[in-house]
Amino acid sequence: MDEKKFYTVSEAAHFLGVARPTMYNYLNSGAIPGVKLNGKTWKVPAEPLKRLANGTR
Repeated sequence: MDEKKFYTVSEAAHFLGVARPTMYNYLNSGAIPGVKLNGKTWKVPAEPLKRLANGTR
């Protein structure tokens, strides 16, 4: 993963090895933090993804 600060839902799902609908479920439930732009487009911060992938909080 390169040094982006935010990822799209598709990029984040690919990084975690889950389907896009699963990623949306994580975002909507708050299991993974995200930023919703214009009320519809999600951006996922890189740091929480990296911590989750590494098994840390």
